[in-house]
Amino acid sequence: MVLTLRRLALLTFAALALAAPSAAEAAVADRYVPFFDAADGVTTGRDSHGGTFMRFGPKVYRRIGGKAAEVACGSIIARPNGATPVSGGYTASVFKLPRKRSRVYVVDGGSTRPMDVCTIATKRIRPEYPCLPNAAGESARCVRVIVALTDLGRAYLDARSRAIELFLIKSELRFVLDQTDKTPVDRLRGRIGRDIVALPEPDALPPAGQVGLWVDGENYSLTALLQDGRPLFARFRNGVYSTNVHEFIRDEDPDHTTFSVFL
Repeated sequence: MVLTLRRLALLTFAALALAAPSAAEAAVADRYVPFFDAADGVTTGRDSHGGTFMRFGPKVYRRIGGKAAEVACGSIIARPNGATPVSGGYTASVFKLPRKRSRVYVVDGGSTRPMDVCTIATKRIRPEYPCLPNAAGESARCVRVIVALTDLGRAYLDARSRAIELFLIKSELRFVLDQTDKTPVDRLRGRIGRDIVALPEPDALPPAGQVGLWVDGENYSLTALLQDGRPLFARFRNGVYSTNVHEFIRDEDPDHTTFSVFL
C-alpha cells in the first residue's frame, strides 16, 4: 500500500548568500542531520522513462534497506539578491524498501517543479532522541538519509543545518550558564557535540564547520558560518536579543519547527 501526502510549508529567510555544504565540515549538525553525498557512495540518475532515482552505497543502504520507509522529496525556491533558498513544500510516499540494495525513486507527487531535496525516514525506535523529522508534529519516524539532488538543494541544506545547530545550542544554554563545575562550552560539548568553540569576543567568527560561543554572565553570542563564510548568529547582550536567523525571528509554532528538514 502506498500512502501519498502533500505538505506545503512556505518559508522566508534572512538575506544570506549560500554555497554547497561539505561532508568534511559541520560536525555539530552531522550528529543530527544525516546528509549523504557522492563521498558516501550516493548517486542520482534518470532511467529510460525519465524517472529520477537515488542509488546508495552498501553502508548507507544498510540504514534503510528492508524497512518500511517514508520517501519524501521537496522543491526548493531560489530567492533574489543572495537570499537564502526556501522550501516549496514536499511530497511523501510510504512503502517497504527492498532488502537487496536497489534504486530508490524520487517522489514528486505530480509537481511541475523539479525536486531538490529528498529524505528517507523509518520508524522511530524509542527511546530515540533527538529524532529529526521531516516537519513539525511528525514523531513516528526519524529521517535516516538526506540527499541533495541539485545545487539549490545543497544550499538549502547548508542553511538548515546551521539553523539547527544554533537552535540546539540556544535551547541548551539555560541549562549550562549557571553551572560552575565546567565552562559552558565544555558542558555543551558533552550534551550536543565536540565542535563547539569558545569565542574571544561576541563578534568573533568560529572556524568553518564549528559553532562559536561567547559568554559573559547572562550575555551570550552564538555564531555558525555558512559555506561561503557568511555568519548566522543569535545574541543576547545587555537585555537585547538579536539574530539574523529567520526561524528565530519568526519563532516556533505548532506547524513549524527549526529542528526539522522541511520546517
